[in-house]
Amino acid sequence: MEPVRPYVDEWLLDFINNHAFSKKDFYETRDGGVRLTLRLTPFLAETLPLWVEKIEPVIEQVKTILVDNRAIIREK
Repeated sequence: MEPVRPYVDEWLLDFINNHAFSKKDFYETRDGGVRLTLRLTPFLAETLPLWVEKIEPVIEQVKTILVDNRAIIREK
């Protein structure tokens, strides 16, 4: 998550600034927390391609590191 956090934060701030929320978009939990209702779930799910595009290069880097280190460990 951390490598793509700036992109997510930017998107979220833009969404908050440009979306007209209603009271029905939120609910309060027993412990006083505030959560989004399921009304926004389909819209948020549609953003998945944005995050896949951003995270794929990071996944490839981690994969390369793990594969390279596996070879080093086997040599020892």
